[in-house]
Amino acid sequence: MISANLTSVFLFLNLSGGEVAIIFLFVLIFFGAESIPTIARSFGKIMYQIKNATDDIKNDIRVSTDNIKKDIMDQADVSNPIKDIKNELTENSGISNPIKELKSDIDNSVKDINI
Repeated sequence: MISANLTSVFLFLNLSGGEVAIIFLFVLIFFGAESIPTIARSFGKIMYQIKNATDDIKNDIRVSTDNIKKDIMDQADVSNPIKDIKNELTENSGISNPIKELKSDIDNSVKDINI
């Protein structure tokens, strides 16, 4: 499993075996054999913290987008019942439009005069 991970990293960086050996020799010469495990451990901890930080950021983004979607859906669900209630009040409650009443009164008066 570790070999597969290293292979994918080397393929990503496009490093050959000789280049990797030169890098290991460089690290061995400048840091010494005693400090390599400490450096590797520190590098591992840093990578773990970066992975956790990116996971937290992804989770925060997912939660906030879910909240936005929920708010939008709630507003869409609320707008239709309000329109339905308005229509019911104007149509079924017997409340009529005063302008329509005035127009019908005028029309009836004109009809009565024309007769």
